[in-house]
Amino acid sequence: FTMLKRIAVLAIVLSCSVSVLADYIADRQAGMKLVKARKHQEAMAAFLKMAAGKVSEPQKADALEQAAMCAQRLKDMKLALELAAKIPIEAASKTVQMRLIQGTGKRAEVIAKFKDEDFSKWPEKYAGEAFYIRGECYYSLRKGVQAEEDLKEALKNLARGYSRSCAQLTLAQNYQRNLKDNAKALETYLEGVKKNRDAYGWLSMTCVTSAA
Repeated sequence: FTMLKRIAVLAIVLSCSVSVLADYIADRQAGMKLVKARKHQEAMAAFLKMAAGKVSEPQKADALEQAAMCAQRLKDMKLALELAAKIPIEAASKTVQMRLIQGTGKRAEVIAKFKDEDFSKWPEKYAGEAFYIRGECYYSLRKGVQAEEDLKEALKNLARGYSRSCAQLTLAQNYQRNLKDNAKALETYLEGVKKNRDAYGWLSMTCVTSAA
């Protein structure tokens, strides 16, 4: 009887969890529709309402991230950074802050604030983007050695997709422009041509012309 009671309780808990997850997914989809419709003020309000509800920590982190990005689109950078700082997962919070600051073109500020962060201890989901952002900032500031280190780490952590392809292109450009290593640049460009041929046209074309 005790075992059956435990199973029943577990079933109820799991049922509630699935229901909450389903509600969150539906609410998020509705919020993203507002974003696509460029109704950023309404979308931000929706995501903030989600973050204030009965959600898990990762869900709250996601909702606040989306709210911060809405604030950025509304050109309210102060609010965007405030919302990013409230994200309960530290790695997520700092990654979003880096993304926002990089978006303003203040790459030196990104380096100043995050140069001593050890992203290797972060979950891959956040480490990959963080390494890429810092690496891109180093590249833009012509600090080739530091850029190479971060961009290589980004490629280790980023899943195959658009961000990873951008990181690889930036690494190739860093070899060419900052480190003056045409052999490594050519090798990295050609790898980009191979991997982006069917996925991202402009990336593949950039790699082709740069390799040529």
